[in-house]
Amino acid sequence: MASRFSPKVRIALLVTVVVTLAAVAHLSGLTALVTRERIAELAVSAGWLGVAAYVAAFAIGEIFQLPGAIFVVAAVAAYGPWLGTVVAYVGMNVASMSVFGFGRLVAGRALAEITHPRVKQLMAQVEKAPIRTAFLARGVFFVLPGIGYALALSSIRFRDYVIGSAFGLAIPSLLAAFLGQWALSLA
Repeated sequence: MASRFSPKVRIALLVTVVVTLAAVAHLSGLTALVTRERIAELAVSAGWLGVAAYVAAFAIGEIFQLPGAIFVVAAVAAYGPWLGTVVAYVGMNVASMSVFGFGRLVAGRALAEITHPRVKQLMAQVEKAPIRTAFLARGVFFVLPGIGYALALSSIRFRDYVIGSAFGLAIPSLLAAFLGQWALSLA
């Protein structure tokens, strides 16, 4: 589907789809339903399938632009600081891969096809160091869905994105879990 339309049309389509999904989540009340307590309850009540339910909810939530920090704190609340950190880390990685995959499915590598000199220069930098690009993007911007969508539009290979994201999310996941544990202690 992606190659049927010009790169600009595919980018506009992706933006439209993402904004529509975020609006649906907000207007339907989904954002109000997604709380730390509800996510933790879902994970714990599902028994041994709880981790899978949590990871799936996190991945879908990222596509719908729900705040990833809620999911991280929910993992710590549901599973404790150690296992919760591991579960949150897995969830962050799967969620970032889901956003990347969704963006690539909808718009392909549209940015890589744009001929504007500045865009070509930026894409050359991504191609030169794709793992480092994903590492830095995830290390700085955490699980911000927009980063996954932007990198999906680039020429970066899925494998390089996964490797860079996995390393890039390691420190922020520890920090987020620590802050999540601290926030839980205040509640």
